[in-house]
Amino acid sequence: MIKLDLLALVDKLTPVLVVIIPSYFSFKSTKTTKEADKRLEGLSNKIGALETSVHAVEEIGKENRRNLTMIGKGLQRLQRFRLQENLKKALNRGYTNPHEIEELSKLYESYVELGGNGAIKVLFNRFLELEMKEEK
Repeated sequence: MIKLDLLALVDKLTPVLVVIIPSYFSFKSTKTTKEADKRLEGLSNKIGALETSVHAVEEIGKENRRNLTMIGKGLQRLQRFRLQENLKKALNRGYTNPHEIEELSKLYESYVELGGNGAIKVLFNRFLELEMKEEK
């Protein structure tokens, strides 16, 4: 009798379980999907924030590059002026000394590295041909 009652109970519960079990797993799947969607949304927001930050850093880099270019051009112009004044002064004087050659050579090298050349090169080459006198 117990076996029969158990079988009858299982027989009566089967239609209910057939509905409940898939519903339970469907509910769990939906819940998991919603959690995954929330995580993906969070990741998407973080990626968006990173993209914004990267864009801002790129703009800062571009601005820095423009500023460095302007600074380089200004420095080149200052060096050109200084070289022109000092080279003409030495050429008018008619001689130079080791210290002046060393300092103006360093300045000329820096000037060339910044892209300078032209008339200063001609003056510098004439300067190098000057008579050398010791400093007093």
